Order: sequence, then structure tokens, then C-alpha cells
Amino acid sequence: MGADLVIILALLVGVYVGLTRGFIGPLITEGAFLVAIYITVHFHGRVDSFAPVGWLRTGFAVLMVLVLTAALRFLARPLVALWRGIPPLRVIDGPVGAIAHAFAVFVLIYLGLGVLLDFDRGAYPLLRAAVVTANAIDGYRQAVQQQPLLTGLVDDQVLKQLAQQAGPSPLPMQQVRQTEGFLNFYDQYLRKPLLTSKLAPQINRLGAGLPIVGRHRPYLFGSPTAARLAPQAAP
Repeated sequence: MGADLVIILALLVGVYVGLTRGFIGPLITEGAFLVAIYITVHFHGRVDSFAPVGWLRTGFAVLMVLVLTAALRFLARPLVALWRGIPPLRVIDGPVGAIAHAFAVFVLIYLGLGVLLDFDRGAYPLLRAAVVTANAIDGYRQAVQQQPLLTGLVDDQVLKQLAQQAGPSPLPMQQVRQTEGFLNFYDQYLRKPLLTSKLAPQINRLGAGLPIVGRHRPYLFGSPTAARLAPQAAP
């Protein structure tokens, strides 16, 4: 219910912004932000070697999003001026803005959810285990490294040490949770609310059909709606 409330409030905020601030100006800002996030998430691997430390990677990813957003907004300024200079378009600016902004928020939620679902494939084997093997820890490390917005939240050196300790014999999950704090935060405040969400699986299913950014993903493992709503894997 908590996750659904956040989703509903975010969509309502999008509608409100569209009605009060119009269509083209805020939409350019939000569209540029979405494009910047997409570029950062999907092309970060080409620059990761220049920032091997986790928090540097996250900082660079955030900086990259901000710089790309500003650049795209600057390039779109002539379009904003043209739109606002045509009187008939100013009349429909509010209603069209409400629809467009709600859709932009939907896309942003879908992209954020996609990051969590991709990350969960590596985190879930740890969360469901009573004891943790070195392979499970390595899978979790890879899941973190594949998400540039998460790398600064997890200490890679700590994970390496845990994997070494788990090599001779598996570690108790409680020890891993105490050592790697982000796993507890993810499980308690992100994963559990999404497990009971009614709207998040629908957003995942509908968002898979979006052009360019859409991607088929199974929903969270262990969710009661996962088997029923998970999209079929692409051949």
C-alpha cells in the first residue's frame, strides 16, 4: 500500500505541474532528465574504468545526469519559444500539459522500477538464504556494479572480504546483513513495499511496451503477482 500511495501521489503531482505550468517548458526539463538517466544507466560501462571506486562512480553518474539534462534543455530553447509564441497552443497548454506530465512521471517510475528489478536478480539469492556462499556474494556484487546509481551506496571492498570469508564455508546471513547495510535498507524500505504493491507490477508490464526504453522484465521474485503478471521473455 505504501508503494502504491507514492506512485499515486507522484502521478498527481505530474498532473498538477502540467495544469499550472503548462506543457512544453516543464516537459522539456523532464524529458531531458529522462533521456539523461537512460543514457547514464545504459552507457556507464564505457567510463567505469576511469572511476573504479564505488562512490566516484555514483558521483560521476549523478554529474552526468545533471550535465546532460542542462545541455538538452539548452538545445530545446528554440522549441519552447516557438510553442509559447502561438496563441492557439497557449489555450491547450494546461490540459495537454497535465496528460503529458502524468505520462512523463509514469516513464520515470518505470525506469526507476527497472533499476530495482535488475538489481533484485542479484540481491534476491542473498535475501532468501539462511547461509550465504561466495558465489551468491559475487552475484550481488555484479548486480551492484551494473547499476551506476547504486555503486556508491555499497562498499565493494566489504563485499570482497565477505566473499573471501565465505569461500571455505558459507556465512550466516545475519552476519552478511550486519556487515553490508544497504541490503537491509533495500529489503525493508524498497523490496517489501514493492512486493505488496498492486500498481508497480502493472507499471512494469505496461512500461515494457514503451518504445526505446521499454524492456521485458519479470517482477520481484516472491511476489504474489510475479507469476501472473510477469511479461514473457523476449526470444
